[in-house]
Amino acid sequence: MTSILTNNHYPVGSVCQVTTGWAQQSNTTINAGDTSAITNYSLTFTPKFPNSLCIYETAVASRNSASAGYNRFFAYDTTNAVYIDGPGSYIAMSSWNDSDYNYFETPIRVTFTPLHTNAMTIKLYAYAITGNAEFNWSASDYRLMSVTEIVQ
Repeated sequence: MTSILTNNHYPVGSVCQVTTGWAQQSNTTINAGDTSAITNYSLTFTPKFPNSLCIYETAVASRNSASAGYNRFFAYDTTNAVYIDGPGSYIAMSSWNDSDYNYFETPIRVTFTPLHTNAMTIKLYAYAITGNAEFNWSASDYRLMSVTEIVQ
């Protein structure tokens, strides 16, 4: 016998699902002034409840090629054409490093309420403010991506 769970079956504040995936670091560059999805940073998630608190988390290794340059990051649900950036327009940043070999590991974390129970494809984007955003750290490295859904 199969039962359908509703919000009444989960205590408020309990985790009802965790969706995970792996993003392989990519050897890619986003030119100064451009915005683009970061290759391989895509995770499909289907919320159980429209009013849940969801937390998207990952990390990315990057740098910027200009001495005054920096990159901004945002998450976007490409299936439903919705930004999931919480209260601000960007959720993280990275900047220039004076060594050609040093990259910053930038943690990404944002909360959102889905407002629906349709599948979402969450992609991580970068905006290279000045200088080029470089994601050339190591194509053999992977970063965990996850969405944790918490009942409200």
